[in-house]
Amino acid sequence: TMRTLAAAVLIACLVAACSRDGDGGAPPPTPTPEATSTPAPTASPTPDATSTPAPAATPTPEATSAPAPTATPTSEATAEPTAALPASFGDGEHRVGVDIAPGLYRAASPTGECEWERRAAGDAPGGAVTGFGDASFPMHIVLIAASDSAFASSGCGTWTSDLAPLLTPGEPFGDGAWFVGPEIAPGRYRASSPTDDCRWWRLQRFDDAYDRSAPYNDFGHTGYSHSYGGLHPNSAGRSDRELRLTIADLASPDRPFVSDGCGTWTADLTPKVAPEQPFGAGTFLVGPEIAPGRYYASGASCVWFRLDDFSGERSWGHGVTLRYYGPYRIADIDPADAGFTSGGGCGTWSRELTPIVRPGEPFGEGAYIVGPEIAPGRYRASSPGWGCSWYRLSGFGGFYWDDSADIIGFGSGSQFPLTIVDIEPSDAGFYSRGCGAWSTDLTPLATPGEPFGDGTFLVGPEIAPGLYRTIAPAPYGCTWMVLREDDYSGEEWVYPWGDDGIVEISAADRAFASTGCGVWSNDETPRIAPGQPFGDGAWLVGSEIAPGRYRTDSALDSCWWTRSTESERYSESGSEHTVDIDAANAWFVSSGCGVWTPAP
Repeated sequence: TMRTLAAAVLIACLVAACSRDGDGGAPPPTPTPEATSTPAPTASPTPDATSTPAPAATPTPEATSAPAPTATPTSEATAEPTAALPASFGDGEHRVGVDIAPGLYRAASPTGECEWERRAAGDAPGGAVTGFGDASFPMHIVLIAASDSAFASSGCGTWTSDLAPLLTPGEPFGDGAWFVGPEIAPGRYRASSPTDDCRWWRLQRFDDAYDRSAPYNDFGHTGYSHSYGGLHPNSAGRSDRELRLTIADLASPDRPFVSDGCGTWTADLTPKVAPEQPFGAGTFLVGPEIAPGRYYASGASCVWFRLDDFSGERSWGHGVTLRYYGPYRIADIDPADAGFTSGGGCGTWSRELTPIVRPGEPFGEGAYIVGPEIAPGRYRASSPGWGCSWYRLSGFGGFYWDDSADIIGFGSGSQFPLTIVDIEPSDAGFYSRGCGAWSTDLTPLATPGEPFGDGTFLVGPEIAPGLYRTIAPAPYGCTWMVLREDDYSGEEWVYPWGDDGIVEISAADRAFASTGCGVWSNDETPRIAPGQPFGDGAWLVGSEIAPGRYRTDSALDSCWWTRSTESERYSESGSEHTVDIDAANAWFVSSGCGVWTPAP
């Protein structure tokens, strides 16, 4: 539907995956005598031996003589795994099953300086990284798998398998990695630091036997998703610099909860503000703290979220946590919302509107109220680029993937490159980004018959009817559309459109819009001679390229071409590197194919 497509165009997943290079070179810690002594070639002690005998002596199990400088270690120090491996170890690089045992460990120094890697055997130096923790994901509990070949850390202090609770459930707690249940009681908590730096993660349960059949249900971090489209299998919910939640619901099935930059968490939900009063950055409860209604932000770089709950879950189409999202300074908060959150870029929210423009004046990107700030009428954007997107709104409730009820009409440079809009008196608001300034000045920007670039142009006053094609080969991303009616509402998209570099504009057409296509010209003077090699672009069959078979030597997978007749725009398209062009074709267009040459 139009609404689904509109919101899909708006919400880009923000982007960015967690990755880092392993340091791989940290020296190992000083080991215990049982684990690291180098055996002397002339000694073969019994398991109970603790000293090195003279070369001619064979000690009994009770031998206790003082060790010589060339002491031979006990059998636990051989290069093979043993049953008696240390329960704790320090920073450095350790062989799993040889120096340390697989299992669940906790770091003694859960700070942002702690970095660790799990590695598997492989061709990469030190082994391929199978999991990691660092400043991007400050996880200070790790499950080292039996399949790992090595584990390395720095800045973490001592790792221990002693998982005795460090907190009393129900008490306030700070940043770090904690167990929900033994250390943190399930419930709703609020952070003391409501800033853009607060990040937290709810992770899935794990199996104490570290069952590798469910490799993500553990603490062996292998990365997590930054996208709005879903969560990493190990993530039950999260908040970060995008979502900015400083209230978290922790459920009893959760095993670990990790936070960073959030200060102190407490179950004290005493209202921070009174309903109807101004409020700033942070997460607030709708009802006890924020009354439903329309609010205006004082800041310009504003992004906010209406919430269904505080679980941190984000799964589009299921209505959890992320109810609606708004990248602008006006928000309609609904009584059904559980909460509302915004970052520091929004400044202070209040019920009082202070207009930032006056009706009739040019205005830039952002959200505006029709009437108090912008007058109804026809407007043109100053920057008709690929990134120009605009929306006519019936309200300011925000956007959502499958329910963008506030959108009346829209234009998007990547799909519908319309940079002229009709704002109606019945519209509640208008929002745009990447379009530059909007103005009611419709002074012609082009002269009929002359070349013109991307944008929206009126047929007659600005461009003459005729056959147009791009002067240079149209790059990937060229989109154009022809408007057959004097309608710039963005409500219905039934116009002819294309994504190549040639178009026929008739006298009955009202406007032509394009983006990413470069410069258009209606000069039909041949640019090449028939029978000659030619490159990507739009070519006329007959006057420029002769019918026949053509081949490109390019090995690029990006090759795409189409050939058309006078009555059928796309008579055939393909991606092959050989094509037959016949006399019935009117033109031939290719992109990413390189140079075409006649083929036998």
